[in-house]
Amino acid sequence: MFLDLASAYYGVVRETVLGSGLSGRSVESIAESLGLTTEDLQLLRHHVAAEPILQTQDAVPLLEELAREMHSSTWFLLAQDDNLVHTHRGTRPGGALADVLFNILFAKVLKRRDPAAFRNTVPVFPWDGLRAPLGLNDQGLGTPQPLGDVVYADDLATFVLCRSASSMRSALSGVASATLEVLGPHGLRPNYGPKKTAAIVALHGPGSRAARSTLFGTLRAKLPVFLEHSGMIRLDLVTHYRHLGSTLSYNGGLTAEIKLRLALGRAAFKEGRQRLFSCRQEGLLGFTASSFVCVPTAALRLRFLGQLTRHGSAVQTTSTLRDPDGGWVQCPATAGVSRTLLPAPTPVMCPALLRDLQALVSGDDQAIFDVVRKHIEPLPVLRRTLRHWTANVLSEALRASGEDVLLVLHAEHLCSHVSGHVESEPSVGSFVPLIHPVPRALPIRVAPVRWIGRLCPAWAAQWGVESLPSAPLAWPLQRSALSFPVAALCCCPPSPPFSFLSVTDPAPGRLRHLRANRGWFVDFLSLLEFLLPLAQVGVPVLLRVPCPSQALGPVAEWLLRQAMPAGSFPCCFTLEFN
Repeated sequence: MFLDLASAYYGVVRETVLGSGLSGRSVESIAESLGLTTEDLQLLRHHVAAEPILQTQDAVPLLEELAREMHSSTWFLLAQDDNLVHTHRGTRPGGALADVLFNILFAKVLKRRDPAAFRNTVPVFPWDGLRAPLGLNDQGLGTPQPLGDVVYADDLATFVLCRSASSMRSALSGVASATLEVLGPHGLRPNYGPKKTAAIVALHGPGSRAARSTLFGTLRAKLPVFLEHSGMIRLDLVTHYRHLGSTLSYNGGLTAEIKLRLALGRAAFKEGRQRLFSCRQEGLLGFTASSFVCVPTAALRLRFLGQLTRHGSAVQTTSTLRDPDGGWVQCPATAGVSRTLLPAPTPVMCPALLRDLQALVSGDDQAIFDVVRKHIEPLPVLRRTLRHWTANVLSEALRASGEDVLLVLHAEHLCSHVSGHVESEPSVGSFVPLIHPVPRALPIRVAPVRWIGRLCPAWAAQWGVESLPSAPLAWPLQRSALSFPVAALCCCPPSPPFSFLSVTDPAPGRLRHLRANRGWFVDFLSLLEFLLPLAQVGVPVLLRVPCPSQALGPVAEWLLRQAMPAGSFPCCFTLEFN
């Protein structure tokens, strides 16, 4: 049985493959022109809402997003017309995605057929995996392989096999009913006719004459097929059918195919002979050639070919072949350098961008980024060109600005969405510091009170160190400060250069702002490296952080745990947030 669909690619209901939400129209309005019955429309609505094909087959999100984007808000133009026509059905013709989506849909449609109709009708043949034009002697060996459907795009051929000729009518009717019944709920419509949807019946064995008389005599080659929702249709029974460019016959012969090919050849040669060999400028040799081309004798054809090759001046002057009578090398060597001696290929760069960058005399990172943005090349090519220029530029300011642009010249920073496979980074375990309790600061050693920023009088009076001499420390703290004795330490570091909400997840901003805040945070961590060992040995320490605790993230949590008193005695490490 052969199936032909009407406007297969143009009539696809996209929602059956991609799901609802492609447009503001309902399923009923989209399928209005299909003439579906109430039952088919209900099944179509169920497939769209509950069983979209791409989702049921666990398609990757990239394919779903690409297919939905390519099939939403589509339109076309008619020839010699300026008005846009908005479409809501069909796949995009001419593209590879149209073939992919239709094949996915058609495969699912065939899979949803009633399996009861194919229970005893699918032919099974043993096959040992050897492809040969002629059969082997040991027939029957090999693994049984079912041969049910042959599908190519929207063309379907289904094989039906019966144990008796009398049961062919019911078996073929059941297979046709199961196949045609499942098309309507998916928005597909078959074409009926002897050259469209039809069947070739070959009956053999006992009862074949009576069955043949019934099918081609009583029924007049029109097999009634009863559909559950669409009533009855009549399937044409034919003796020959042209499928995928070949003419198939009921008896397996090639006579009809050979006659068709000969007729096409005669028609093509007749047209060429009328246009070419009737030309007055054609020589006698070309004129007499028409009497030898279609001669069935092989010797005459070979003789004509030899004459055409050796003595045909028209062919010899338009061909690159040399004189066959003379000796010449079959495989002449071509001049040039061997590939093994060629230098390594140079990296691909953008010459226009390199020229524009070399023309820069001064400029900041924004100016360099504007120059890069003017050129359209793959992102790795732009990065490679900018890196080459940065490594060879003489100006330190331009080099620093070029390195800043390289930091942001990535797809995840410049694009709203990055398609394709995203490499997952290995998970890093959370860092949990070991926090020791801080002892009580007794007794106070005799040494100066050091301070950064300013000295807090209330804190100094609380610890009784207001009478001790004080000495300031420079910010940022240097390594040399660790060599001086300290009785107490008051630290009020300056505020960060630019405000931020989180040091672990900074908001998007200018690179110089991020770099300045990063430098301040490094100095702050260096200060903690000096403060905490002093607090561990009992030195009173005051740290006033010029930002809220939420901005420091886990560092603030660790410092708060360090500042908690171990018992009833106050802790010598005092922590305050702005």
